[in-house]
Amino acid sequence: MQSTSLDYTSILVNTTAYALEKRQNIFFKSFSQHRKYSIYYPIELILSYYTIVLIIVGTICNTISFMVMNARKLRSYTCMKILSVLSFIDTLVLYQWNLNTFFKYNLSSPPNYEDLEELSLVFCRLISFLAFFSLQVSSWLLALVSFDRAMGVYSTCWTYQMNNPKKIYTLIILIIATIFVANTHLLFNNGFYSEQEEISNIFSQNKKVVCYQSKNDKKYIFPKWETVHLFLYNALPFLIMLICNSLIIYNIKYARKVKSHSKHSSKRKRRMTLMLIVVTFSFMILTFPSVVVHTFYREFLSDKPYRRLVNLIVNNLVHTSHAINFFLYIFSAPNFRAELTHLIGEFINRFKKAESSGKKFRNGEKSEYFSEKTNAELFITLKDKRKSVVLL
Repeated sequence: MQSTSLDYTSILVNTTAYALEKRQNIFFKSFSQHRKYSIYYPIELILSYYTIVLIIVGTICNTISFMVMNARKLRSYTCMKILSVLSFIDTLVLYQWNLNTFFKYNLSSPPNYEDLEELSLVFCRLISFLAFFSLQVSSWLLALVSFDRAMGVYSTCWTYQMNNPKKIYTLIILIIATIFVANTHLLFNNGFYSEQEEISNIFSQNKKVVCYQSKNDKKYIFPKWETVHLFLYNALPFLIMLICNSLIIYNIKYARKVKSHSKHSSKRKRRMTLMLIVVTFSFMILTFPSVVVHTFYREFLSDKPYRRLVNLIVNNLVHTSHAINFFLYIFSAPNFRAELTHLIGEFINRFKKAESSGKKFRNGEKSEYFSEKTNAELFITLKDKRKSVVLL
């Protein structure tokens, strides 16, 4: 009897283990199936909350960075002009993919809507355009900062030329306009309406938005445009940053004979250079896993059950790089810290002044009230005295 029960127990354990192993190896094409049955879904759900944290923290930090870099003492630097624009673009970067991920895992209703892009064709085209456009602009602005710093270290003429705000802003506008034009096709060709007949009612038709494809080409975005995007967002800017940072590090380490107007100026430039190296290298490190996954392992992961989890992790790393620059500035730039402290001090002083003026205003009203009351009482007293004199 005991042997029979043991046999049944072992069969049950083996069957459960086999079922779990099979479930682990199943790739659910439908997100609704993935949500119900995938063992990776709980981890993905936790990671989806991180996207909202990125949006909130990144928006606040990038806004503060923009304010600090446009302060009187910092806005004279060419690199600060570029980084202030970068703060705005990085804020824009945080919204497309992160909002869509949070919607997908927490607010969507598969099989009706899985992504924000499926709500309408306008959403599909606008979100995809802004996602690719903002990421590419951000990386090219970082490349421009690296190039500007490298040229500034080796050429005083470049520094003199770029001190003109019109020239640097013209260069920034040219980069943004070029990338805008390169991505414009997404606003016209990406996505289409697919009419699907419902089984319950043969005569009813449901229009569904198919995004990241065109009517004539299913591979229009993935992998075709994504390959171009990796080249524009990663490969070229990476190469520029790597070369420029290598030249800068070489100059700092071995070529300290570069002319400078004063020791204070040279020290200040080195601090600025250190900050830019930290920012650009953190970008390269955090975006590198995404490059590797999407370049070399796309086909390998296409039918794996953990594909969505891997994509979520590497994309979270990418968007983290666009949310943490504020902390890198604080860590590596003393002048940024000083200006931030000054800005906070100004804000506190203004708050105190507003509070004290409010108190004075309230006290003024009270004093006026009491003075009027005292005058009235004095008038009544004098009137009574006059009456008493007349009676006498």
